[in-house]
Amino acid sequence: MNGGFYLPPVFIAFIEFELIKQCIQPQPIITHLNSMIIRSAITLVLFYSSFFVSAQVEQKKMYPLVIAFTSYGTGIPDKKPVIEFIRAFQKKNKIKKIKVDTIGPMGKEGEYNLALSLTELTKKQKTLFIQQIKKISKKTGDPGEIKYEENVSVDEPKNRKPPTPQKVIIE
Repeated sequence: MNGGFYLPPVFIAFIEFELIKQCIQPQPIITHLNSMIIRSAITLVLFYSSFFVSAQVEQKKMYPLVIAFTSYGTGIPDKKPVIEFIRAFQKKNKIKKIKVDTIGPMGKEGEYNLALSLTELTKKQKTLFIQQIKKISKKTGDPGEIKYEENVSVDEPKNRKPPTPQKVIIE
């Protein structure tokens, strides 16, 4: 040997491995903790924002009266008797408008609901209106049925696209 320092190849490979290991050494613990905190914060923001978004989808609206025009395989009844009653009630009580939301069609035969908020009426008029309209029945020979429901909360169904309410003003 020429006065040099001799290292066997296995030892040289070990030293090279140690140098490489130091170069790609894991991040210091503080940087690693900061990374975890940031990831956790992002996860929490996404998690809680999903509640906010889902809460907005399920909006409910309360109606003091919903009139359902239903069918049993033969078609739906005519809404004319109900509309005539509403117009007569308006004229008698000197009410300019009664707003009606039409929800539907909902079935194969065109079933739909008329949802009345009755905000235009006083409390006494509202009670009288509901009592009297419930006495209105379908025309003789009309198919289907007219059903009256009080204090109904209407919301969007989760399993299908909801029917779009259409505003109708009866003057």
